[in-house]
Amino acid sequence: ERLADAARAPESGSRGAWPADGGGSSAPASFGAVSSADSARYSVDAAIAASTAAMEARPPPSPSEPSSPGSGRNQVDASSASATGAKAADSGKSGSSSISSSRAGDAAAPAATTVASASDAPGQHTARAGPKASGTTSTRSGKLSPKHQTSKARVWSAFRNDDAERREVAEAAVDGRIKVTSTHKARRTALSKLTFVQCLAGLHKEAVTCLSFSHEGLFLASASRDGSLVVWRTLQAIKEDSIQFIPQTMCEPFKVKPMGPQLFDNFPWKVFPGHGGPINALAWSRSQFLLSASDDCDVRLWHVKRAQCLYVFKHLAPVTAVDFVPGSDTLFATGSADRMLRVWNIAESRVEHYESLPLAISALAFSSPAMVCAGLEDGEVRFFKLDPIAGLEFFTQIECRNRRGVKRRGKKVTGVQVCSAPGPAGKSRDMILVSTNDSRIRLCALDTFLCLSKFKGAVNNQEPIFATVSEDCRYVISGSEDKQVYIWEQTALEAESGMSSSRKILGHMVKKLSTFESFQAHNCTVTAAIFAPSRAGKVARGWRAPGTSSATGSIISPAGLGSSIDSGALIITAGLDGHIHVFEAPPHFVEEEEVETEVD
Repeated sequence: ERLADAARAPESGSRGAWPADGGGSSAPASFGAVSSADSARYSVDAAIAASTAAMEARPPPSPSEPSSPGSGRNQVDASSASATGAKAADSGKSGSSSISSSRAGDAAAPAATTVASASDAPGQHTARAGPKASGTTSTRSGKLSPKHQTSKARVWSAFRNDDAERREVAEAAVDGRIKVTSTHKARRTALSKLTFVQCLAGLHKEAVTCLSFSHEGLFLASASRDGSLVVWRTLQAIKEDSIQFIPQTMCEPFKVKPMGPQLFDNFPWKVFPGHGGPINALAWSRSQFLLSASDDCDVRLWHVKRAQCLYVFKHLAPVTAVDFVPGSDTLFATGSADRMLRVWNIAESRVEHYESLPLAISALAFSSPAMVCAGLEDGEVRFFKLDPIAGLEFFTQIECRNRRGVKRRGKKVTGVQVCSAPGPAGKSRDMILVSTNDSRIRLCALDTFLCLSKFKGAVNNQEPIFATVSEDCRYVISGSEDKQVYIWEQTALEAESGMSSSRKILGHMVKKLSTFESFQAHNCTVTAAIFAPSRAGKVARGWRAPGTSSATGSIISPAGLGSSIDSGALIITAGLDGHIHVFEAPPHFVEEEEVETEVD
């Protein structure tokens, strides 16, 4: 339409009409019909040639001729248009004036106009900018028309082609290998050989809300927003080797084919029915009892050897968190939307202790049999002592929120996990990992109740995504709303680039770690990401610890960082599409030559 306006003869009375002597080429009444996807019979080059010939045959207008206000789709600034016309008038017939989209630019001397060649497909136009470009004027349909001083008008496309990104991901993962991005400097990537080995799909119709391994690592429980609860069994490396290498189909819509060997049996061990709402939390006991908390105001008790629910614990509001008392199969605690923290006795089927909190409880965990912590919707984590006689007694609290900015009021706590992190001089230190909806993960000490580290990188603003730690508590893993999985090493030193800043708050240093490794795990939001316990790696892969002898007698020694990832890592993720993906990073070990020794 803009080219048709520029090519219109002065005697033409209708907008978009083509002159009778338009270069001898036939063209439709409107140039817009040429560029539409439905009319491909007319060539773009023929239309360009016709418009060029029409403008060359057109008599030059007077420099003082006023511009028509309705001649172009996009009007340029009046002062710039008049300045362009004056500059063209001074240059006379040199033909160096630029042609703009408005009639104000027509006051310049005539000049031949050429347009860069373009493909017929919409949104695929490409061109190269010439020298001395003086600006651009945006038009409809996502195109840009730059104004040059080289007597040329070029058509640009502002559409973004997402096919190139999808094609790059597909080509990089043809053999199941996943591209891992690292922000570490002068360090090799721990997940350099990460592969996609299995996809579990079809049983969860909606987003998977949580993943939880049993204590011995033989079963994985997955829960969804559709109320489904599935238990998956870990395959054994020697006895079920043929099942592990069954060919798998392409995972849709991830567009990557899992290459195996499989970690879980494709047929679920148990599918537990009964919940009428989204399941928010899961908890295992050491005797393979499983608790599930749901928005249907129920907490159900299951066992991996039973097909039916063992007992239902009724609540007055949706239950958002649940956890067993450490070392007990009969006591557990629940947190619900009615701001109540309850401790239940399974044997007696009743509430033994309860405590009312100021806000709804969104996360729950036991730091010890005598201490329970509850995360609230305003970013607070409150600790309560649990006494068999006195009940629940408030002890202290931690505020997990920013000191300034728009998020200083605190966001909802999406998850808490207690771990024992390695400390100085080989001593362990009890920690608590707190995830919040401000895209931050904080590691706090349980002896001082102060925040020690803050992990940045993952995006978590809406979904109840929470981070977890590896079995040796050296690595933190989390899903994200940008389709990525993020992994941090919490033993990073201040001298490394990972320490973006350290700030002294209340007499101690808060470390902000922004170095991480990440990879795309789904084609949607990653709602859960966990490390498989070492027991699962031993059962399904036969992995050995560093320093042990192999079956051939050769010595195996670590070739990397000496961490749990170097010993082999199995990562399980879940997404909004209901799919569960398994990724494997093989052990970074090298087999040294066997040294023969003489025996007397």
